[in-house]
Amino acid sequence: MTLHPGIVTALSSAGPLINLSLQAASLGIALDINSKKTVGGLSPVPFITLLMNCVIWSQYGILKGNKTVYVPALTGIAAAIVCSTIYDRHSKDVKKT
Repeated sequence: MTLHPGIVTALSSAGPLINLSLQAASLGIALDINSKKTVGGLSPVPFITLLMNCVIWSQYGILKGNKTVYVPALTGIAAAIVCSTIYDRHSKDVKKT
């Protein structure tokens, strides 16, 4: 059974688009932290998880030679670094109890 080329294109694009939307959500949270100048009660775990996830997927994509895997993963690494940096900068102001 072969799939229609349009379906193959749509499915090939869906993964990277979903990945990029998750990165955009993380960036939105980081920008909100930056504007408020505090992390509030937010955990750094999602940003660190994004970084680790994208590092693994970028390595896989590079080894497979698959741009639809490694390009979004590389942008995710950059997004995770930005998010983590913003989080770190503003987490120092939170008083530990």
